[in-house]
Amino acid sequence: MTGRLPCTATISKGRKALRALWAAGCEEAGNVLHFASKWEIEQHIESLSLPFTMLREVFFMENFFEPVMGNKGKKAINPALVLATLDGCLNKDVPFHMVTVEDIARVSAAIFAAPETWLGQKLDLASDVLTVADMKAIYRNVTGKRPLPIKVPLWALRLNNAEAARQYVWNNEVRWRFPLAPLQQQFPFLTSFESFLRQRLDTPA
Repeated sequence: MTGRLPCTATISKGRKALRALWAAGCEEAGNVLHFASKWEIEQHIESLSLPFTMLREVFFMENFFEPVMGNKGKKAINPALVLATLDGCLNKDVPFHMVTVEDIARVSAAIFAAPETWLGQKLDLASDVLTVADMKAIYRNVTGKRPLPIKVPLWALRLNNAEAARQYVWNNEVRWRFPLAPLQQQFPFLTSFESFLRQRLDTPA
């Protein structure tokens, strides 16, 4: 695993601590490959007795506008189509954790400002937690448009992005389970899904 090399090198160079962006829930990776690889590296870091702080992220809200599709890189996309994909792949009762890149940067800055406070901790971070029905209602409220009348099923997603399909199955069966309220108390600047959409679409409240 090549990701282990920077971790081992960190000790030899005498750095005080490793701070890394990780994946929340990777310890329960199952067959989600990008979770499993991060869990393997996480275990390696702990085996080295290396001081660390891990900020563990979830689904990026930015995926509603520039999702990674297979191996073709990022392409602009209609957020309504991403919503239709979630609607077709996630169970109705699944609370889906999402985070913004900006919130990751802000929380990272807070960690760097008080490194001793966060030493040895794994912080699972989300900006908002919603069901697909919640997301659809917010989308309609922000845009004034109805969500697409279609759902993209798992079998169709597998044809284009098998890893994303595996993760959505994981979200249905295992899912992220950490609460949002303590994070909101600690980081009151966290961005709601509604605020994120309004910012990206330049829609006033």
